[in-house]
Amino acid sequence: DPFGGPGSRMYRTGDVVRWRRADDGGLELDYLGRSDFQVKIRGLRIELGEIDAALASHPGVRFAVTVGRPGPGGDTVLVAYVVPSDDGEPNVAALTEHVRARVPGYMVPAAVVVLDDIPRTPVGKFDRAALPAPDFAAPTQFRAPRTARESAIATAFADVLGTGGLGIDANFFDLGGNSLSATRVVARVNTALGSGIGVRDLFEAPTVAALAARVSARDTAAGSRPALARLPRPDRIPLSLAQQRMWLVNQLDTGSPAYNIPIALRLTGDLDPDALRAALADVLERHITLRTVYPGSEDGPHQVTLPVEAVLPDLTPTVVPDETTPRARIAELGGTGFDVSRAAPIRTALFRTGPAEHALVMVVHHIAADGSSMVPLARDVMVAYTARRDGHAPDWAPLPVDYVDYTLWQRELLGSDTDPHSRAAVQLGYWQRTLSGAPAVLELPWDRPRPVHRSLHAGTADFRMDSELHRRLRELARQHDSTMFMVMHAALAVLLARLGGSDDISVGTPVAGRGEAALDDVVGMFVNTIVLRTAVDPAGSFTGLLGRARESALGAFAHAEVPFDQVVDAVDPERSTAYSPLFQVMLEFRNTEAARLELPGLTVEPILLDPGVARYDLHLGLVEEFTENGAPEGISAAFVYADDLLEETTVRAFAERFVRILEDVTADPSAPIETIDILSPDERRHLVPAAGAPALPSRTLSELLTASAATDPDAIAVVCGDRRVTYRELHDESNRLAHRLIEAGAGPESVVAIAVSRSVESILSVWAVAKTGAAFVPVDPGYPAGRIEHMLADSGAVLGLTAPHRVEQLPGSVPWIPVSATAHADGSRYREVRVPVRPEQAAYVIYTSGSTGVPKGVTVTHAGLANLVAEQRARFGLGPDARVLHAASPSFDAAVLEMLWAFGSGGRLVISQPGVFGGRELAELLAREQVTHVALTPAALGTVDPVGLDHLGTVIVGGEACPPELVARWAPGRTMVNTYGPAEATIQSNAGRPLTVGDPVTIGGPIRGFAELVLDDRLRPVPVGVAGELYLSGPALARGYRNRGSLTASRFVADPFGTPGQRMYRTGDLVRWKKCGDNTFELEYLHRSDDQVKVRGFRIELGEIESA
Repeated sequence: DPFGGPGSRMYRTGDVVRWRRADDGGLELDYLGRSDFQVKIRGLRIELGEIDAALASHPGVRFAVTVGRPGPGGDTVLVAYVVPSDDGEPNVAALTEHVRARVPGYMVPAAVVVLDDIPRTPVGKFDRAALPAPDFAAPTQFRAPRTARESAIATAFADVLGTGGLGIDANFFDLGGNSLSATRVVARVNTALGSGIGVRDLFEAPTVAALAARVSARDTAAGSRPALARLPRPDRIPLSLAQQRMWLVNQLDTGSPAYNIPIALRLTGDLDPDALRAALADVLERHITLRTVYPGSEDGPHQVTLPVEAVLPDLTPTVVPDETTPRARIAELGGTGFDVSRAAPIRTALFRTGPAEHALVMVVHHIAADGSSMVPLARDVMVAYTARRDGHAPDWAPLPVDYVDYTLWQRELLGSDTDPHSRAAVQLGYWQRTLSGAPAVLELPWDRPRPVHRSLHAGTADFRMDSELHRRLRELARQHDSTMFMVMHAALAVLLARLGGSDDISVGTPVAGRGEAALDDVVGMFVNTIVLRTAVDPAGSFTGLLGRARESALGAFAHAEVPFDQVVDAVDPERSTAYSPLFQVMLEFRNTEAARLELPGLTVEPILLDPGVARYDLHLGLVEEFTENGAPEGISAAFVYADDLLEETTVRAFAERFVRILEDVTADPSAPIETIDILSPDERRHLVPAAGAPALPSRTLSELLTASAATDPDAIAVVCGDRRVTYRELHDESNRLAHRLIEAGAGPESVVAIAVSRSVESILSVWAVAKTGAAFVPVDPGYPAGRIEHMLADSGAVLGLTAPHRVEQLPGSVPWIPVSATAHADGSRYREVRVPVRPEQAAYVIYTSGSTGVPKGVTVTHAGLANLVAEQRARFGLGPDARVLHAASPSFDAAVLEMLWAFGSGGRLVISQPGVFGGRELAELLAREQVTHVALTPAALGTVDPVGLDHLGTVIVGGEACPPELVARWAPGRTMVNTYGPAEATIQSNAGRPLTVGDPVTIGGPIRGFAELVLDDRLRPVPVGVAGELYLSGPALARGYRNRGSLTASRFVADPFGTPGQRMYRTGDLVRWKKCGDNTFELEYLHRSDDQVKVRGFRIELGEIESA
């Protein structure tokens, strides 16, 4: 027992079992059968017990035994023997379909024999030798091809699938066929029969018999193809259509390695370098593309084939001291470009890293080969080396055609695009119709801005899907007459739609371009790229999307012969050096034969290389893996990504979301796509706040402003030029004015307008109104008369306060009381005003721009302001020593914030007089008054020189984007914080961590009293990095819009994640979560989702300007 202690033994039962996870989470064993009851069918090892289990699961079967027996053609086929249950003999056709739904197609029995009982041995075991031979003449049994047409189709199926002995009931997709191999079958059938069928025909008629019938029904002349054969050579050999684009790209930058294909192998053992060099010469002789140059001229580039001696490298091993050196040399070889107009497109080197270890490196330019060329290339190197090591030339059959034949044939096949009946014109017309109006670029949640020019630098993120998910995906494909490629394409479309916010998704995919059998063993550039455009309907099911993906694929594969660069020219999309045209995400589904190199006397291992280049923003490669008996074993996957756009952690999150989508759609493909949850449980915990919110402080605006009047009445409260006003003076003066306001009708839930410029009088007015319990509405006296009239009428102001000289200038719709800090009224009115006010009542109404052209008033409560003061004092170190700049316009809610900073902490408010907006005048004021705290827009702060302002310890910016250069100037040596908050969120809802030079500027996270959600247009939380609209919830929200019930209802909506009755405010701002290094999350502001803009910190509805 290799897993036990010394001397322990284990008994080999011969029974085949598998672990299965039970409902309680434990593990149990499923018995499958005896290991000696395995058979091989078409090279696949099959566990007969699996088929027996599938048969026995049918309600009409009591016992079942499957065996392998010789079929009519001599090949082994599967025969099932069943004993019916008491319900009667099962229908054989129905039983066969029952099994087909549970096992791969190659495991479906070719014959079913119904017996009264299974013969048994004397000891009671099944006696397989005594089972009767089936009647293969029965119509439900194996049926060999009956006509030349069926034989040709069966041969095409067998050649592409690598199988043999196929009957006319063989189903191409049940036997492992897929979208890509279907194109090869169709090409072979059309070549053999002169037919004109397409990929869609094979999907709709997937058996040999059905496809033969469809071919018979077609007008074969309509789709006939010229034969691919050896052709006479013209004096000037043109490039293939795919090579033309490669040549042009190469000549634009011959130093670029973007289209290099590097191969590196570690050879351990007794290497014969001379035999290897001779073998390479044989391969160069056989495959002319490896020794072809492409010089240009006035008539365009053409092919010139060089003699082998001109290309054959000297493979004398270069001795390198250690493992790291060849990696550096490999990177150098692979990272050096080719000038294909002058030099052969192959570079080879041999390094010796030890006494019996070498590294063989081969770099081929894409103009000479493609990924599928690696299989015949490796095979030919292996055959040639084996022969040369044995002292003779390789004995291989000559190639039926070479790449020059293909080049000439391709032009004949496609014809001229100016001929409306040619293949080229027909296929280009399809692509023009299909791709018309497609988005030029798919924007995903990039970590970095898209550069003007792509660097092509690549990163790779590998991941894997387990065997159970693999099995379910194949079953999903089978149930919907689709392929694994189509399922993966549909799932990728879901991922991209959810990440990018678009429902019009285009991805690219390569097609091998080797449909003709004559090209199987030829090295060359055959691959083409097609575009799959799919509409993702969030309300629709994945089943519906899979159907559209299937149609998209079938249409694309049927028009895949015209080169991609011609498609680009025909569609003529928006071009840019920043991204590839028509699509930026590539899907490559690989389930073809891997290139294997086995050399006599040597152990050959691939040397893993860096991903090389990223030709696209994102490239998803998928490889299906199977056990020896053909059962799904899992899917290996990798995202290759442009690392000038993305971080590895972001791409790994993409991979996790992709797998989560696949898990969901295999569990319930009929569910709406919008219900697919792509958030991980950990993300959900971080990004969806818990229901409920903390209680807010129960203080009123008057209490917040006047608290220090009792504790330190002689402290300076306000500085304005040469004026100094103490808390006592402000308290007394505001009492006098408050009494007068109450006499005039001010009180709780009434509104008093304040039309006073920034001054001691404006501060006095706010204090006085707050003491009456009324809400104030700030009115800029410089506003147009019509706007002032609207604000007064809409707010329901009962009276107004203004400077004495403005009383006659303002609208007379309300009585105006002149306010002056030096005016004195009757002494009996100096008593302190005490009006009971509840925290949820209105503290002020602030008017912001309105999309209909009419400003809207936001009603803010006392509770929201109390929350703000409590939160800000702790966050920004506010106390009695604070000296706060008051530079905001009184009509902007930042003015309230400045007052609360100063008066809520017992500090001093330093007023910047009207006309001082920044620059040297503001810097002088800050220095003269030793200001410690400022809250400015980045634009205003940018006009001030920080030199000499060391006392200014806290700088808060907000209202617009803060550029990094401003952070570099102001952040060192002080606390600088970027904040965010609409008026509807009581001035400020977010504050970031202190800014440091070089770090990204975010709007941080929510302050106390708020919770935040980033949602898509269907109110689903979006993942980290994905753009969504910011919603704010919590008790510190404003009450709503004054006298605008419908608008309030549309912007303050029910919170589906909160407690009953909880609201959330739809900000209209697009943001995205960013994960920080300490596993916390912050918000990055992107832009408005509507037609609002911010100018100098003011939020403006463009509709209001248009209305005017």
